[in-house]
Amino acid sequence: MRLRTRSTVLLASLCALLLCAALPVCAGDTDILVGAGRMDLRSSSGLAYGSLEATHLVGSSRYWGFWGAADVSGTANWAGGGLFATWPFSPRWSLSLSSGPGWYSNPSRLDLGHALEFRSTAYLICRWKERYGAGLSVSHYSNAGLSKHNPGTESVRLFFTVRLGKR
Repeated sequence: MRLRTRSTVLLASLCALLLCAALPVCAGDTDILVGAGRMDLRSSSGLAYGSLEATHLVGSSRYWGFWGAADVSGTANWAGGGLFATWPFSPRWSLSLSSGPGWYSNPSRLDLGHALEFRSTAYLICRWKERYGAGLSVSHYSNAGLSKHNPGTESVRLFFTVRLGKR
């Protein structure tokens, strides 16, 4: 019980640090995403989780950047970051892809085989008023063969996003 509490506090602290780092740097280039989803789709029981994510564009490119995220449930937590790319295919709709490493904890309910897990995600986003959006994402978590036990898992999530400023 104490390990679960420490992990949750660590992940909440990571989320706060992520937001503190993303907000002042360049608010016009930062999106904050809040979502709820289900992990371990192959199991009938699955795991419900909540997520907090920030994406930040770099340089003059409109489509590339860094992201950081925390997916937190009562029994399995993941926090990490990496790169993302976005392709708008209409004024309101876009597809984004992201991938990167993260720290996985509390494997008592879902044993993914290693503390280092990689998350690859596809996001379908609909925006309105340029600042707000909602969408669906699908992710795959894997330890990339870092341990003999590498079952991987998938998750699906509905989310709401707010752009801090205009791109």
